[in-house]
Amino acid sequence: MAKMDNDQGQIPYHGRKKGSFIVKVDYCENETWQGRVTWAEENKSEHFRSALELIKLIDGAMHGKLSLHQDDDKENAGTA
Repeated sequence: MAKMDNDQGQIPYHGRKKGSFIVKVDYCENETWQGRVTWAEENKSEHFRSALELIKLIDGAMHGKLSLHQDDDKENAGTA
């Protein structure tokens, strides 16, 4: 069992990379989520078509397999 870090109740860091992700679920179709995930620190984003694909994108980003694309302002400019 992992030893808790100080009084904050968090798992120790041990040199692992941390990341913050913004997940926007546009809709739920075929019993799963579809939307967009953005890696906040890197300003990269990608569409996902299932909850499993979302998890794989986040896992890949955390392991250095960057499949998330640079966030493109042009893409967001057309939506209002």
